[in-house]
Amino acid sequence: MEKKHAQRAHTKRRLQTRFGTSVNHAGYRQLVFDIQEGRAKFLGRQTDRVSLFLITHEGKEMKALYDKKRGTIVTVLPTDWPVTIRGQEAPV
Repeated sequence: MEKKHAQRAHTKRRLQTRFGTSVNHAGYRQLVFDIQEGRAKFLGRQTDRVSLFLITHEGKEMKALYDKKRGTIVTVLPTDWPVTIRGQEAPV
């Protein structure tokens, strides 16, 4: 399995376990599109490749780690979970 496919599968599993919601392929692509088109709130850059965004899915806000190189969401996290951005805790 390619890494981008593994990231997509991981994100879908985390949506289910952490938020009790699911997403199909079109819904996942819409989340990615919202990030790429600037509709999601940028919170910071974790590495040169991965950035943190605040997204909304089915009325629930969540943090999303986005892989710019692969054009995929790496994972989704609840807004109250801390994420380190270049040595600092990211804002919500």
